[in-house]
Amino acid sequence: MIATVPGRCDVGFVTAAVGWIVQVGVVPAARGAGVGAALVREAMTRMQTDGATEVWLDVNVNNPAARLYARLGFRNEGRRARYQP
Repeated sequence: MIATVPGRCDVGFVTAAVGWIVQVGVVPAARGAGVGAALVREAMTRMQTDGATEVWLDVNVNNPAARLYARLGFRNEGRRARYQP
């Protein structure tokens, strides 16, 4: 899903599968305007319509978007070790 400002450009996106937020991105100039929240809410609404009863996502502990996810009702279910190839 892509968020576009009419007459300007694409400002954000969310990729998701039923029950899973894979990635959310918002261009720096559009951050703080509710674009990310709107995208996540819409993705969750569509997932619920498709039968999802829960939604999961991963976020780095130092990612400022973690506050957004907490405001949207996500809660910390644990931590995993840092990925290293």
